[in-house]
Amino acid sequence: MSKRLSYSKFGEDGFEDYYAMVSKDEVMRYTTGKAYTLEQAKAKFKKVIDINKQHPEIGNFSVRLLDSNEFIGLSKITYMKEGEAELGYSIIPKFWGLGYGTEMTTRMVKLAKCTPYVERLMAIVDPKNGASIRILTKHGLSLSEITTWENLPAHFYRMEL
Repeated sequence: MSKRLSYSKFGEDGFEDYYAMVSKDEVMRYTTGKAYTLEQAKAKFKKVIDINKQHPEIGNFSVRLLDSNEFIGLSKITYMKEGEAELGYSIIPKFWGLGYGTEMTTRMVKLAKCTPYVERLMAIVDPKNGASIRILTKHGLSLSEITTWENLPAHFYRMEL
């Protein structure tokens, strides 16, 4: 939990919420460039569930408002390679600009710091996503690489824990 949000790992019953988020172009423009089709979302959600089974402490979390239990997005810490985990989040547009990205990132950084096998965090950001870049740098991540990811421009941000 954080100040206004609750977090629970996505389970099989979370697809409807997940699809409601990833089927929106405005949510996915900085992630994949466009919304997922139903088939793409099903395939990606299967990977989300598989990842959640691998590490009990970390994974892909469904994020909800504490006061109403309304789904607002996804927040994640997923193990990538030896000692490194990826930090990420996506938020449904009606909740943009309300500080939830900062709150979610704070929660995920704390979680990563409590996970013994996570020594550093990384995040992949579209260079046009200024809001996410500000959130990452506010939390201590710094630009480490400029490249492409899945054929899109990408900046990698990292921090040692």
